[in-house]
Amino acid sequence: MQFIALYGSSLKERSKLSDIDLAVYFDGTREERFYFRAIASGELSDKFDVQIFQDLPLYMRGEVVKNGKLLHYKDYDFLFDVCLETIRAYEGFEKYLKLYYSSLEEEVSAGS
Repeated sequence: MQFIALYGSSLKERSKLSDIDLAVYFDGTREERFYFRAIASGELSDKFDVQIFQDLPLYMRGEVVKNGKLLHYKDYDFLFDVCLETIRAYEGFEKYLKLYYSSLEEEVSAGS
């Protein structure tokens, strides 16, 4: 594991029904990451939602980097590089995401 970050609703409003979202950067093949996540999810209570950072969609990785709380990291330089790479990719993607959300809002408004 390179790092673990807390993200999502667990950082904002908490209720008894809230789960705890964890993003874990796990070194390994896609198959090894799948098994790691399955084992971690089985070992932890249902209150925890464990996701593999590099398997998350870009907008979620951007959310983890932008608003997440780092709980553990192994190598600062590695962490820095992953965050920088995510920010750069997200910046290029963000304008298209905003355009998509804008078109959805227009469709909803037109349907009302």
